[in-house]
Amino acid sequence: MIVYERFEIEDFRGHDFTIHVEGDVTYGRGFDDEPPWAECDITSMWRGYGNKPLSDRLQNAILNEYGDDYFAEVLIEEAKNV
Repeated sequence: MIVYERFEIEDFRGHDFTIHVEGDVTYGRGFDDEPPWAECDITSMWRGYGNKPLSDRLQNAILNEYGDDYFAEVLIEEAKNV
């Protein structure tokens, strides 16, 4: 399931800005005693204004600073509400 969410990035290298993050959320059932699981692959990041994707360099810097899990957890929760 493709979902997206807006994130406020604060004080990233001295700047505050908004980005839109899109992810592909997948759910699965565990085998036997394993619990159900969910995972999210970040597919794209866009500027909060306009229709331009973030540069690969900026996207990688943000992911290194915040980590994939920061965005994935929010996107998985958003997918539950859809």
